[in-house]
Amino acid sequence: MTDFNRQIRDAAIVQLETLVRYAPPGRPGAKARIRRTPVMPPQASEVPCLLVYLTGQRMTADGDANHGEPSFVHEAVLNVSGVLRADKAADLDDKTSAASAEILETLLEAPEWLALIEGVSDVTQRVRFDDQAYLAAIVETSFTVTYRTSWPPRVADTFGSVSLRTPGDRLGTDYDLPT
Repeated sequence: MTDFNRQIRDAAIVQLETLVRYAPPGRPGAKARIRRTPVMPPQASEVPCLLVYLTGQRMTADGDANHGEPSFVHEAVLNVSGVLRADKAADLDDKTSAASAEILETLLEAPEWLALIEGVSDVTQRVRFDDQAYLAAIVETSFTVTYRTSWPPRVADTFGSVSLRTPGDRLGTDYDLPT
């Protein structure tokens, strides 16, 4: 993963911190609990929370792959999983539907986050349930974002000047080359 992918993830986290449905219960005004990992919280007391993590990227040539410095179009996958208590079946459908919409709206309507990327080429959403340690509904949203990079070669000497000398330094001159 490139560092830029982590910047995209961290900028998404800044936007998602405002989602109060993922704040610790009984703490009004607190920011959402967010983990930068796909690993479920080990204890029910750590739910609700958001899991925000990257699962991969694809880099394809931007233009002719054999001409000039390497340039790429990146497709990075950012996952946002909202983990909610699922011990009451009565309002579970409404709760997961609202949580799915809230995640979409928060990121797709955030100009600060959208300014980092070229576009969002795909969004996939699903709801699943986990009952290993406690019953949880997990609202999963995967965003495939695109951006471009160029990788200029590292040149130790930019050849900005040339020094010509004869053996024994009897004759010589220095030239500064235009850049």
